Amino acid sequence: MNKSLGIIIFLAWLICFPATFSRDFYFPDEARNVAISAEMKSPQDFFMPSFNGKSYYEKPPLYFWIIHSFAQKGFHGLAGIIGISFLFSLAIIIISFLFLYKNLDRDSAFAASLILITFPLYYVMSSLARMDIVFYLFLVLSIFMLYKSFNVNKYRYSMLAGLFSFLSCFTKGGLGLTLILVIGLVWSLINRPRKEYFKQLFCFLGVSFVLITAWLISFNLFFPGYFENMFIKQTFSRAFKPFIHKQPVWYYLPVFFAGFFPWSFLFVGYLVDSFNRKITESWEKFFLVWVFCGFLLLTILKTKMAMYLLIISLPLAGLIGLYVKRSASAKHLIRIITGLFCFGLLAVCIAIPKKIVFLPWVISLDCILFLIFFVFLKKESKGSFYGLFFSWLAIILTGNFLYQPYVSYNKGLKRVADLIIPLDKVERIVVDDEKLLFLDLYIKNIPVVFSKQSSEYLLYSVFISRYNKQYPFTFLGEKNKYKIWYKNDL
Repeated sequence: MNKSLGIIIFLAWLICFPATFSRDFYFPDEARNVAISAEMKSPQDFFMPSFNGKSYYEKPPLYFWIIHSFAQKGFHGLAGIIGISFLFSLAIIIISFLFLYKNLDRDSAFAASLILITFPLYYVMSSLARMDIVFYLFLVLSIFMLYKSFNVNKYRYSMLAGLFSFLSCFTKGGLGLTLILVIGLVWSLINRPRKEYFKQLFCFLGVSFVLITAWLISFNLFFPGYFENMFIKQTFSRAFKPFIHKQPVWYYLPVFFAGFFPWSFLFVGYLVDSFNRKITESWEKFFLVWVFCGFLLLTILKTKMAMYLLIISLPLAGLIGLYVKRSASAKHLIRIITGLFCFGLLAVCIAIPKKIVFLPWVISLDCILFLIFFVFLKKESKGSFYGLFFSWLAIILTGNFLYQPYVSYNKGLKRVADLIIPLDKVERIVVDDEKLLFLDLYIKNIPVVFSKQSSEYLLYSVFISRYNKQYPFTFLGEKNKYKIWYKNDL
């Protein structure tokens, strides 16, 4: 077990590590999260986060507290902030491996862990300065504690489930309670003894409710309007009457296949295989309830975003890992999937070579994928799985080491900051695009001011704009579509 877990940890680090040092902030979410945490300079700011001088009610404060120390360093703290996300992600991977190892076998647990860390949605969320992966760890712990309380009928586990549910809500919002409650209700209704299950569920709900209520009421006492903004507007209104991220009811179906590619197609194979046999394992039934309850709940809610599907990633990986190691049909499906994306990448290379930035690297990658595919082609189901895994891993690492730094270099603000930092006697930087206010994450000792008034263009100031206009400044150049002027004399 130790060897398998060590390999999993190394591969998870290999996937997430490049994102730590090879890019800028992503806009707007990463930059906003870090800016909010950096503004926590007083006790009031600490408990009631603010953004650009205004109270920020959209998210609870826990994640901002966690990254606060690193956020004060601005861009130079990005590696530490992403490192925090990776540590939470790694904790989820270890927990899932230990759970499956105990309830299944080493090979299936190992396969499921490899699948989890190579879900596009999972490894992306593990490499971002966002609260989603932190929220998901608390959510996973709460669900596992509730499952444990159902099995052993001990209230201490349901109380722990309530505590972790509160922490997930305190990180991201009401989904941390709603999802667990729905899973618990469905599980209690389809199993016996129902009475004991409902007692555990009621204990869980009681602890969660008390802690969440204490949080909202105490914050509302010190910050009037907090309850209305956080609970009414940001929870209920966004769930049923969204002002942003409103999508059609079928939104998550294509997102599911893309976000968990290529393994999502194996889940279809698992479902077909499950119809032909009787499911006897308790954990397998529980994971199915988790996946379908999570997917249906997200579908019902009006606010929809691709990253929300993260909540079903762990049980999805477990079920696919079980299918890969148990079913003979998985071998043939894996070969088809591997062959299709190898040929698909080759077709892209032939069809649109001028649009590919790293064409020689992509062609070389495709050759490597073909080699992997044919080496594992005649192997047993275990070998076929590793053929698909290493092929997909090669694509992920190519994107991490090549494409991601390129996009960051050409679309981030660091190049703009690098042009300004060497200038002498710059009293402040004036911008006419609010997104450019995030420059203060790169340049800590010069204030960045938003204004469209010419009176703001003071002596020894830098002015940055997206527009082609004439200003009484020295034109320094254009970086990432931003025009930069500098005035250093009267």
